[in-house]
Amino acid sequence: MTMKPQMEKSLTIVGDDGILTRQAVELATLVGYTDLQCIQHLDSNASHLFFAIQDRHLRAELIESVNPERLINLIHPTAVVSGTAKLMNNIMVGAQAVVGSNARVASGVIQNALSSIEHDNRIGAHTFLGTGAILCGNVSTGEFVFVGGGATVKPGVTIGAHTTIGTGAVLIKDALDNSTYVGNPARAIGR
Repeated sequence: MTMKPQMEKSLTIVGDDGILTRQAVELATLVGYTDLQCIQHLDSNASHLFFAIQDRHLRAELIESVNPERLINLIHPTAVVSGTAKLMNNIMVGAQAVVGSNARVASGVIQNALSSIEHDNRIGAHTFLGTGAILCGNVSTGEFVFVGGGATVKPGVTIGAHTTIGTGAVLIKDALDNSTYVGNPARAIGR
């Protein structure tokens, strides 16, 4: 039996030495990237890129500045992504995370371990889901939303852009743009 040589998979991670960069390097290695380069500034010659910069606004600028065909998603092998889900570019899905049926996930989303984007959700660009965050079915978020670890967003809720849902919060009603919600049930504490 003749074995075909395996093609080398190369990836350039543009990072800032923060935890997101370390997570991206670890995940890229785990999913089989054998030629891995980690740099702090965009290399115009890199064929495959992942931006792992903590500053979401800077990361958004960089994602928008390159051809989307060069951007890859990093999905942990234990994550479950439905075949009917649509993921855009430069998305990280952590260990044992779930992306449900018909979910739509925009570019730059970071979904940490054990978090869940359930069926028919619409997740805005550059949203962050902390470990164990649960977005029940038919949830919509604006861009640059932060959902803290262990938070739960009930079905059908809409979260406005640039809004923070605190760690462990239970959001049962729509959340306004540029706001912060904490508690169970979650209530606004700032705007």
